[in-house]
Order: sequence, then C-alpha cells, then structure tokens
Amino acid sequence: MQNKWIPLLFTQGISLIGSRMTAIAIGIWLYETTGKATYLLLVPFFTEMPMLMAGYLGGIIIDRWGRKKILILGDFGQAVGSILLLLSILSGHFQPWMLYSVAFMQGVFTMIQEPAIDATFPLLVPERELDKVNGVKEMLFPFAGIVSPILTGILYSMFGITGVILIDFIYL
Repeated sequence: MQNKWIPLLFTQGISLIGSRMTAIAIGIWLYETTGKATYLLLVPFFTEMPMLMAGYLGGIIIDRWGRKKILILGDFGQAVGSILLLLSILSGHFQPWMLYSVAFMQGVFTMIQEPAIDATFPLLVPERELDKVNGVKEMLFPFAGIVSPILTGILYSMFGITGVILIDFIYL
C-alpha cells in the first residue's frame, strides 16, 4: 500500500517551520525597529482567540465544506497573512495593530485547518500505522521549534525580514 500520508505530513511540516520562522523574524525586526519587545506579547493572545471563541465551529465547517477545501483554504489564509505583513513592512506603514489583525486572521485559518488535518490522517493511514504516523505528526511542532530559530538566524542575517517572509511564502 502506498503511503499517501507522507506528502501531507511533509508539506505541513515545511509550512510549520516557515510560519515559525516568520514569527521569529518579526520579533527580531520589531525589536530592531522599536527597541521594544512588548508588541509581541499580544500576538499569542490574538492567535489563540479564534480557537477560544469559536473552536467548536471547526468541525462543523469541515463537515460542510470538506477536508480538502479546508486544507487549501487554511494554507491560502496563512499566505495572505504573510503577504499582508510583508506589504505593510515594505511600504513603511507597519503598525502593531496590523500584526495583531494578521495574527487573529491566521488564528481563524488555523482553527479550521488543524481539525481537518487531524480528521484526514486516519483516512490516509492504515490502522496498523496510525500510532506511528500520529507520533511523527506530533513531533513536527517541537521539531519546528528547534529548526526554525536556527534557520531564522541564518536567513535573517542574510536577507532580513523581507527574505524570511518570502521564504515562508514560497514554502507555504
């Protein structure tokens, strides 16, 4: 039997690393630009707020629209957020509220995308391999937490905030 889950797991891992790189790079850039790290303290609040307020709707939306559409929509929403941040930075009109708006928007897309991923794997993976695949899937977040700061440090020093966000967008 072909392992249909490998491309999904791989692409979700790459996307997670890119998203975390962008978050780290924005933190570095904000600190360099303003000399303050306090702006970043509200980002997790706005990112998690959609799940707290309406997380129960994720399953309903997935059932109505379908997993494939939700996975594509989730990645599209993350890409739009990255582009909006990049444009605000490049235009010189960046304000902290823009970061909070994008964090909230990306939280909404994450709210619907994560349950779609969780519901898709059991359909792609034979039952005998499900524990192994779930274990690998659960290791992606901590793996991204180790790899992302290293890559961000290297890439930010070479390309700046623009380069890191573009790389995230390319590998979304």
